[in-house]
Amino acid sequence: MTRALFNQESYEVYCKYQASVHGEDKVNDVDGYTNSLCQVPLFDPKDKEESSREFTKENAKKPDEGRKLDVEGVWPEFRGGYHMLHRIDGELFAVGVLDYTKEALSSVYLFYDPKYEFLSPGNLCALKEIEYCRRIIKDFDSGFKFYYMGLYFQDC
Repeated sequence: MTRALFNQESYEVYCKYQASVHGEDKVNDVDGYTNSLCQVPLFDPKDKEESSREFTKENAKKPDEGRKLDVEGVWPEFRGGYHMLHRIDGELFAVGVLDYTKEALSSVYLFYDPKYEFLSPGNLCALKEIEYCRRIIKDFDSGFKFYYMGLYFQDC
């Protein structure tokens, strides 16, 4: 688990995915990738660094500047947007884009290296996310209850 920030390795997998699975010619679109899969509006108010960040019109183009991309471990200290990195023999093959709240994990999006399509990465990663939720409930927080497959909409 890492915070949902730009990562070159993940971005390269995303470009391969977009070209192969969605047939997109314009795959070298860092801003599109960052805007849709990295700049997550969810944050934990207990995280003083996140909650004190001022988002203005001037810094809207680089809202993640100064944020740290670290491996957060199994149970991140704070809630918000994360990327679950899936590897085979050290090689990144899939990235799950997740919204992490107090009671739920929302699986927002998944992209993968097309050379691993034969593994059915969508099914495999959904099962890994369910397994992850069960581990959270068992080992860290029995109040963690839900797994959602889809986007979080604040108005819903």
